[in-house]
Amino acid sequence: MYLKKAKKENIMATFITGKKVVLRTLTRDDLPALTEWINDPEITQYLNMYHPMMFESEEQWYEKLIDSTTNFVLAIETKDEKKNFIGTMGILQIDHRNQRAATGALLGDKKCHGRGYGTDAKMHLLHWAFRELNLRKVRSSVLATNHRSKRYLEKTGYRQIGVRKEDHLLRGRFVDEILMEVFRDDFMEIWEAYSRE
Repeated sequence: MYLKKAKKENIMATFITGKKVVLRTLTRDDLPALTEWINDPEITQYLNMYHPMMFESEEQWYEKLIDSTTNFVLAIETKDEKKNFIGTMGILQIDHRNQRAATGALLGDKKCHGRGYGTDAKMHLLHWAFRELNLRKVRSSVLATNHRSKRYLEKTGYRQIGVRKEDHLLRGRFVDEILMEVFRDDFMEIWEAYSRE
């Protein structure tokens, strides 16, 4: 399941192979698509993004990731013959002492929404994080208006633990941020069922 494979030009490395997706290392070649997605209000409406991002800003973000030991962001690529780059998923703010971290995702290719790619990527990333990083729990949050993301988090084992009331301005009104987390033992039960499907 966990492989390392080099491609000639881009020096991509397959890190995790799932059922529907491959999680691989990001490359500079991914930055133009990321810049396009991060500037699409339909894609970023539920993220903490509200101003234009230049390609150079994405380059700076990428450069910081290269040496980070607390933030790992991987490219999501379809597992089919096309191997399309469709988004990113990361394990972030890793705190080894307290055995916790957060996750974040950006599924930028709108044609791939609702097809289970995000769920597959999250399931395999969490399995790696709990098994290889020895994490105890992983946090995430979602805006109350982002029903699709909340459902997919719940499907991967997250449970709501709190709400930050009227915390984010979205399209002229303040909306709640829902705080969620998943513990290793709870996730592993879901993983066992998922891995048998």
